[in-house]
Amino acid sequence: RDNINLIRGALFCITKLYDQWHAFEASRFGRRYQTPIFIIEGATDVMTPPELARTWIDSIEAPGKAMVEVPNASHLVMATAAEAYLAELVNRVRPLAVDAAA
Repeated sequence: RDNINLIRGALFCITKLYDQWHAFEASRFGRRYQTPIFIIEGATDVMTPPELARTWIDSIEAPGKAMVEVPNASHLVMATAAEAYLAELVNRVRPLAVDAAA
């Protein structure tokens, strides 16, 4: 069922959001963020090339930031390399959430 919903979501995005994706420019939101920023993506992602994401994350200021390229994974890393993605969330993001809740 999750895979079916993943495909439905992808089809929706392709048909409804494609033009908006291409017009999006992250830098218009500024360079300073008050929250940690994490990008976790597949190292071989051709839809969102890691070099573009790295250029953006290197250009911003945030209280914590990381660009994680999951080896041997492509686009939709949360589905195609779920265990590696979860490990990154647990190791990098969860500690911040636990500290904030304390």
